[in-house]
Amino acid sequence: MSAPERGRLARSIALTALLLGLALAVRSVPFFVAHGEARERPGLLFTDARSAYELRRVAVGEVQGRIPTADRFLAHPAGAEPDHGPLFAKFLTLLVPTPRRAPGEPTKLDIDVLEHRLAWAGPLVGLALVFAGMAAARRLTAPPAAVGGVTRAGAWGRGRPGAPLVAGVLLATFPTLVEHGSAGRLSVEHFTALLLVVHAGLVASCMRVHDRVDRLATAIAAGLVGGVALATSPLALVGSVAAWCALWSAAREERHAEAAHGEAAEDARRAGLLHFVCVAVGAQLPLWSGPWAAAQGSTAAFAEGSLALALGACAPFLFARASSASS
Repeated sequence: MSAPERGRLARSIALTALLLGLALAVRSVPFFVAHGEARERPGLLFTDARSAYELRRVAVGEVQGRIPTADRFLAHPAGAEPDHGPLFAKFLTLLVPTPRRAPGEPTKLDIDVLEHRLAWAGPLVGLALVFAGMAAARRLTAPPAAVGGVTRAGAWGRGRPGAPLVAGVLLATFPTLVEHGSAGRLSVEHFTALLLVVHAGLVASCMRVHDRVDRLATAIAAGLVGGVALATSPLALVGSVAAWCALWSAAREERHAEAAHGEAAEDARRAGLLHFVCVAVGAQLPLWSGPWAAAQGSTAAFAEGSLALALGACAPFLFARASSASS
């Protein structure tokens, strides 16, 4: 590694650390100022209704062994389902210690430890969001490079220097993201935003990488992340629509260059097809019984609708492959 490259790497690391520190500060300092002694007493860390219910959902899931998808607490005595699937609650369980289970005795759950651990879930997701956003901006602005006669951009290119800075500052300080990602808040919207940013970065890499294996593997990874985002919240539908537009546009651009580099056009169509097949698979997670009870009602209906939409999104790529094969 040359001296200029080491200098760029050092500046990039310093910038990333600075923005991560800024994101952590704006999400945690107000919590310390507002709560004071409440940090030492249980039951006072989560004061908004949605966060308090997410805490209950995680606690019930830890005691019962799997996340509930219907709860009598929401509409006693018949019960009702939450307005989003169980994946966010399952993610939160990964941040807390496994409850003690003795044979023949009920599960012992330390609610104090649970509450204090989950109070920092929002800032943790915020840090991941800023880091993923900076990486996605670097992919989206990677400089073009000539590959096999077709102008392409390297998936791991350096990108424009200002793009990661702008993305990092916006994601670290945007008021809505700060509010939903502050300490003492459990927001499925904030977690969905993280998945959408990761999805966007992977889609950008898929469009710009020139190696066939890397391109198809990245398409599969992007599709799975997009499917998990859809399974987490219906808000992620906008990410899947944007991904379809981007991948279909890339496939059409490659088609115009097919005479010069036909394999690239075929790889673009394969990548789009694989991506939305994986989206269809990932979106069905709420229907699978295991770490959570199988979803019913509107959550199940949305998962089934996502399957139909994802498979419908595959159709243009299939028709384009068939048309190319027949011509």
